[in-house]
Amino acid sequence: MNPGERCCLTSNKEEAQILAELGLNLSQATIYLDLAKVKDATARDLCKITSIARQDVYQMLRGLEELGLVERILTKPLKFKATSIKNAISILSHRQENKNSELHTKALTLFSCSELWERTQESDLHEPSFELRNVYRNDPRAKAAIGNAKVSLRLLDKNMNWSVFYSFIDEWKQASKNGVKIQILNEFAKNRQNEPKFIDEFGKTDFQIRYAKILPAGSLLIFDDKELAIWEGSKPRQFARSPPLKALWSNHNGLIELATNYFESCWKAASP
Repeated sequence: MNPGERCCLTSNKEEAQILAELGLNLSQATIYLDLAKVKDATARDLCKITSIARQDVYQMLRGLEELGLVERILTKPLKFKATSIKNAISILSHRQENKNSELHTKALTLFSCSELWERTQESDLHEPSFELRNVYRNDPRAKAAIGNAKVSLRLLDKNMNWSVFYSFIDEWKQASKNGVKIQILNEFAKNRQNEPKFIDEFGKTDFQIRYAKILPAGSLLIFDDKELAIWEGSKPRQFARSPPLKALWSNHNGLIELATNYFESCWKAASP
């Protein structure tokens, strides 16, 4: 066998990595793949093809035999033959599924007896919360919720007060930098001259504004589809002597789902 033939037979690294992810080690994957490329081969042939030491080749072949990926051909000298790639993938995938199932059962058995299990189970069963709060400009609760968003922020406002939006500008910008998808739904307004400068501070892909013909009075903010805030009216009070508006904050799954579905419905009907 000349060097050129050896180069052709050497297993592809990407193929070997895939088989490794299915449960083989890289040496096993390499030997199997090189063996699959020829009709049959001796251990000595595989040593030359793979540059793996003979004792290691024999060890890998025994492991592959046990898995059903390789079979012996009783000749002199002894030869080996690989099962088809399709069968190999099926065998390894099934084995991986069984292993994952066993690990799942073992993990449940182990952790179900621990104090940690009890604490986390209790946290999963938390009661939904409803909180009615006063709303002021630069509201710290809103700042924190916007700044802590991980996936999405959805804002519906009948008559967007851009000065109020700008009071949270640092949090909106940080959310945008973090890859949070921001959707703002506003009602059509005659004067939108200040909007472009706000839009320009955000990435065009994850920051979108649309306009609807009619929206309900008030504002709705949905944070990561896990919490929402509903403000009465459309513009928070800007003067200390004015009575503050109220906002309902909640993590109730049903309420969030209703609000999200309503937002999506309005969003689809709105125009950019």
